[in-house]
Amino acid sequence: MNSRQHVRGSTWCNVLRLLGIAAALTLLSSCDDEDFFGDPVFFTEIASGSQGTVNRRSIEIIRNQSDYEQVYFSNHSAADEPPEVDFDEERVIALFMGPGPDVNDIEVTDVTRRGDSLEVEITVTSVRPDCPMPDQVSRPYQIVSLAHEDRIILIRENLELADCPTTTDDDTDPMDLLD
Repeated sequence: MNSRQHVRGSTWCNVLRLLGIAAALTLLSSCDDEDFFGDPVFFTEIASGSQGTVNRRSIEIIRNQSDYEQVYFSNHSAADEPPEVDFDEERVIALFMGPGPDVNDIEVTDVTRRGDSLEVEITVTSVRPDCPMPDQVSRPYQIVSLAHEDRIILIRENLELADCPTTTDDDTDPMDLLD
């Protein structure tokens, strides 16, 4: 191969690269920002805790007052009045992790409108597998409300591993905690 063929070959490669970049930019420019980046959706925490009463992992979309009260009162005393929700304007999402010594928390961390869907991001905080398991069993839950929209609700779950809990025994050597 002579140097002239090499130059011509690299010129064609550069032309193809530029065409590829131009095509990619054209495709990206036709994307709707809402579809690509999403639009944040405001949500409000109604209740949360570490000792819910639901004994299974579940995510419930609540669309009416009677279902809302049933879920709310199953985790709160009858003396507590549930926060008001207008189901013509709002929906409620209830998250339950069920019993387990290794799960510390569950929470909605973000809601984004993207295309014809609402993406609800959930973070589950769990104790690392190498940690000693606590004796107490927790049942974390959270109940949130957000504006009602006729969109598909997609759930995206993230797992976050927490540091091992420190012991409070007086017999523990502080140097053992450094290992």
